[in-house]
Amino acid sequence: MTVAHASNAGERSVKRLPAGIRAVNAVGRVGSRFGIKPDRFNPDRLVRRARRRTGLENLGSGSVFEGLEALAKAFRKEPGLSPFGRFIMEQTVLVTLEKRLRILDFIEKTPEIREEQIERPVFVIGLPRTGTTLLFNLLAQDPAARPLLSWESFHPVPPKKSVFHRPGQRLREHRRWMRSMERRIPELKTIHDMRADGPEECLPLLRRSFCSPAWLLFARLEGYDSWLWQQGDSVHEDAYRFHRQQLQLLQWQGEKGRWLLKSPAHVEAVRFLLSVYPDAIVIRLHRDLYKVIASNCSLMMAIRGHFYADNNPALLGQGVVAVGGQMIRRLLKTEEGGRDHRIIDVNYADLTADPEGVVNMIYRRSDLNIGPEMARGMQRWIAENPRHKHGPHSYSMEDYGIETNCLESEIAAYHEHFQVPREN
Repeated sequence: MTVAHASNAGERSVKRLPAGIRAVNAVGRVGSRFGIKPDRFNPDRLVRRARRRTGLENLGSGSVFEGLEALAKAFRKEPGLSPFGRFIMEQTVLVTLEKRLRILDFIEKTPEIREEQIERPVFVIGLPRTGTTLLFNLLAQDPAARPLLSWESFHPVPPKKSVFHRPGQRLREHRRWMRSMERRIPELKTIHDMRADGPEECLPLLRRSFCSPAWLLFARLEGYDSWLWQQGDSVHEDAYRFHRQQLQLLQWQGEKGRWLLKSPAHVEAVRFLLSVYPDAIVIRLHRDLYKVIASNCSLMMAIRGHFYADNNPALLGQGVVAVGGQMIRRLLKTEEGGRDHRIIDVNYADLTADPEGVVNMIYRRSDLNIGPEMARGMQRWIAENPRHKHGPHSYSMEDYGIETNCLESEIAAYHEHFQVPREN
């Protein structure tokens, strides 16, 4: 790995944070000077708080406690998190525990949920910034598709006395949260557009296992990443079995169809995904990795910039390169046993040049049919969502102190194996 020490990378300033975040950080710094340092990531205390707030006890079996302990340890050792970042990460872990408790309790009280059949789910996977969102939205135009929606991924358990098939209270709550996110991170809409009632990634479902790379979106967490990939197959398969339980819960609430799902976290874990979903259709996207690395740095800067005291671009670039190298090596390792016929590989260049043609190819290979309603829906979506709809997303490796020869051998091997063309 080669990371440059260019001045524009090391000195690039982070946008001024909102007043509320600055106030939390100021209070945290003052408290630290007086020796007040809350132990925000004590796993036993977090579990007790989640159980007290929900009145529930069962967190399930498997490796959830080991995963939580490894995650909490990694957060405690993360030196760059600001007081606000540490508070938000603590709350994220706590809410995730609460949601897991509520999900397991609801399923236990409603045993017929376990009888729901998840048949031929479609997973759109790929390294971050490879066109998965474009393809996902096109596939969502199929009336037979059942995409995971943003609001239900965050709020899978219906409130008491609600009408199950209506989002109602949960959708309103999620819209309020998304508006607060847009105020906090206005540039996120340019990088990754989201709608509360639109298709979205299944990152929240994966995080609730506490044994998933989905947690790495928020922070570097090097210790957690190392711990995770030292675990046996059963740990990763447990994570996907809980993922499947959550789909059963959502499906039981009313809307049926062929599940449509996506997440970059599936890339390294595709072997475990297919173990739990043996009839799945997996569409794996590929793009020039030099573009992927630069674009992913931009996304990470937008998200993590609000959580780190010194979100140095060069340091962030170094971390993205390190994680990217590991992902490439793991991905190529999964190919050593030969191609799996359930995986359809798609190049970003082909998708952007002829999106409808690529979807047609995917459906032919999957023995599915594109009806007139889906065809019209794809054409309409493409017309209504031109590239850079919310403004151009500008990025370069130099902005993050990364030289173009970083990971040269790994990138060359990846490009050759998947026949990925270089972009200008």
